[in-house]
Amino acid sequence: MGDDRYRIESSEPVADDFVVLVNLGCCIAGIQGAALGEPLPAMLNAYRKGQDLNPASAEQVVGRMQRALPDNEDVAELHRYWVRRLAQREASRHYEFIEGIWATFERAEDLETRIETLQHVRRLAENYLNDHPDGLEREQVEQLHREATGRLEI
Repeated sequence: MGDDRYRIESSEPVADDFVVLVNLGCCIAGIQGAALGEPLPAMLNAYRKGQDLNPASAEQVVGRMQRALPDNEDVAELHRYWVRRLAQREASRHYEFIEGIWATFERAEDLETRIETLQHVRRLAENYLNDHPDGLEREQVEQLHREATGRLEI
């Protein structure tokens, strides 16, 4: 409709506390949000704890909110939550990779492959323990590390 003005129409009713996201393309500033009511409560609701959202996307959006509202404790707390969710997603991916290498060890028949995969599991477990101190799989990784180390010392 003109300079930075857009008309948004919906064939479905939209509640006041919804945020409409519009993809304007990469070259025109990406995704923009339009709140039909008060924007802060709508955004806090859209990205509230427990939502089934992509943690990377949610952290990015809430991080932008925090930069815009640096003194808002609700936004800061919500950002910390999504940072933790993102970190846990990475920790879980790391753990799944370790489990895959462990499965390779268990299937391996020749001694050289078994030793190499145990060494790999041990290195990956050490990396997990260093990189993800609050990871939910920490106990399982510690156990895999102990087991790999014990088998290598035989």
